[in-house]
Amino acid sequence: MHTGSETLECEPARSTPLSRVDAQALTGWLAEQLGQFQVAVERQTEVERDFLRPDEWWTRSHTAELWRVPVGEVDGIAAQRGVESHRYTARADAMSSPGTSVTVYDPGRAYDVAEELRAERAAGQAADSTATPGPAEDDATDSR
Repeated sequence: MHTGSETLECEPARSTPLSRVDAQALTGWLAEQLGQFQVAVERQTEVERDFLRPDEWWTRSHTAELWRVPVGEVDGIAAQRGVESHRYTARADAMSSPGTSVTVYDPGRAYDVAEELRAERAAGQAADSTATPGPAEDDATDSR
């Protein structure tokens, strides 16, 4: 939150009830409550980049949701944009379903790609809204 020249940063502890609230919903609620006092509310996201275990990496469905694309497009986008992936068998499945493996994606780079895609979409929407239609085609035939 920005109050004049001061900035107040709030970070909920992982074990508080507030940590279970959707960050976007909380940001909206705070903006609504504090807007009447002309206090700007801003949500910032930080991604922890020290992911050592594959079970901390993001699944294909989570990555698709983050990127706002169909699940079937994740592998192609990941390859194109240099998102490291890893295929592994989860510990829970190792004994009961030994042939079951899952592909997961590096969260740090996947988050960066989400920001890139968001910026590209915003730029595309801005370009679409400022585009003006070209001159009408002249349907008259040349009569030489």
